[in-house]
Amino acid sequence: DRFIGRADVKASRKAGKLLVQGLWLEPGVKLGQGRRARLESEFARLGRFCGARDVDWPAHALKS
Repeated sequence: DRFIGRADVKASRKAGKLLVQGLWLEPGVKLGQGRRARLESEFARLGRFCGARDVDWPAHALKS
C-alpha cells in the first residue's frame, strides 16, 4: 500500500450518489486502466458505506 493521491468526494444520500469532485495524483503516479479500475471499486465501496447507489466521476475531476 502507498499513498497515490487525494480525492475530494461528496455524498448525496437524497440523490443516492457519490460525486468525485476532484482527484489529485501524487507526482510520478499514472492513472492507467488497472489503477482506475481499483479506484472505481474503492469509490463504489465508499459510496455504499455512505448510502449512495451510484458514483459520478466526471473526466474533469482529474486534476494536475
